[in-house]
Order: sequence, then structure tokens, then C-alpha cells
Amino acid sequence: MRAGKPRGLGSFAYVGAKPVASSLSHGLPGDSLMAHDPIPTRLHVVGDRRAFDEVAAVADPTTRPRHFVDAEAFLTLAPHLPRGGVILAPSTGPAPLADLPGIVAQHAASFVLVALPYQDVALAVTAIRMGACDVIVRPCDRDDLRRAMAHAGQREMPVCPPAGLETLSEREREVFDGIVAGMTNKQIGADLGISYRTVEIHRGRLMRKLQVSRLSELLEIGFAIRAQARKGAPAQAAAGPASGSSARPPRP
Repeated sequence: MRAGKPRGLGSFAYVGAKPVASSLSHGLPGDSLMAHDPIPTRLHVVGDRRAFDEVAAVADPTTRPRHFVDAEAFLTLAPHLPRGGVILAPSTGPAPLADLPGIVAQHAASFVLVALPYQDVALAVTAIRMGACDVIVRPCDRDDLRRAMAHAGQREMPVCPPAGLETLSEREREVFDGIVAGMTNKQIGADLGISYRTVEIHRGRLMRKLQVSRLSELLEIGFAIRAQARKGAPAQAAAGPASGSSARPPRP
């Protein structure tokens, strides 16, 4: 992965953006992100003070962000808190997502976003598998947060494999497999015998074909395909590499 926070990768977003709630618009005239999607009335931020300050600086004031220094503090008060979105800013360590399942299980958490200190695709995949609705990268960006919250508000909608799967090339499907497996662009490139830049190109193309703009949306499609396969339903594309697969010879 490239160092830093490349344009369009701040919250694992690549192309376009889904509309977000009008109450998150900050009153910007003609804001293309304005819509009427439901959003939470409160935000609970679990993490250090710096993480809270970042969220408070970009969140709509009507969400009234509240700070919890750690998961224990949030879980202690969770039964008495108003229902709202939770932003978990995990600290670096051997098990940064250890508290995520407990937070996801709380009634007070209408959805959970994970704010990572750096871009980590494997950790993002793990977070979403553990119940997070989306992943953003710190320092929090206002548009990233708005889009992630809008996406979280749509998670109740059933996810069906889109027709665009049929248009993916074999190489794009292989890249898709690697992404859903939690591999980085470099790891996918090494497995396929191509450069990470070529992986980025294929990744951008497949996301456009599937009409998604965020990693979390792409993963939902992949997980839906796997669920269908487990149930015996026909799947239009594989959503994970077969066990024991080895590196493939490069193809143009």
C-alpha cells in the first residue's frame, strides 16, 4: 500500500459517493451529498481524547458527540444511553478490535464505525466481519464521516450480488477474491504475479462495474456471495480464494 493517505483512500473509498443525510450537510447550499437518509441523533466516540476531538470537529452539532475514554466506560453506561452511532477509535496493540463485538452487541449502538489510525485493509476486513458497518481512517474527514454514516444507515437493506459481477474479467474476479480475503494490493499482486499498481487499476474497474464506492460495500457483496454458496444458491462469482491456492503465473 502507498504510504500516507492518498486521495480517495481516506475511508477506503474509490469512486463516487452515496448520498448522506441532510442533517449532516452543515447547511452547505447545493451540497451534492445532501439527501434524506435517516441518521442517528447521537454519536458515542470510544477512544482517546484526540480521537474524540477529531470527530467533534467534523460531526454535525446535532449528533452531540459524547466521549468515552475506553470500551469499559462505554459498556458500563450503555444500558442507560440514548441509541445512536458509535465510533470506535482503537488503540494500537496486539488486539485492537478486541472490544468491538461487545460494543456491536449493545442496544445503544445503532451502528458502529471503526476509525483506524492508518490504512490497513486486513484490519478493515476483520472489523466489518466482526460487525462494524464501515471503516474510516484518522484524522477524521468530514465527508468521509458523512458518507460512512449514510452507508451505515443503509445496512438494513438486503445485499444481493449485482448484475455487474457478470461483466468482471477473470483478472478482476481474482483481485476481488483477494480483497474479500483481506489481502493488500501488494499481496494480491505478489499472488497474481502483477504489480500493485496494476492491482489498483483492476480494483478501480471492478468497483465501478459493481457500482460501489467503499471497501465495506465491496465486502458486503463478497460476503453475500459466500453466504449464497454455503446455502447452495448459485453464485455469479467466487468471493474468496480456495484454500491451499498458490501463486498464479502472470497474465497480461
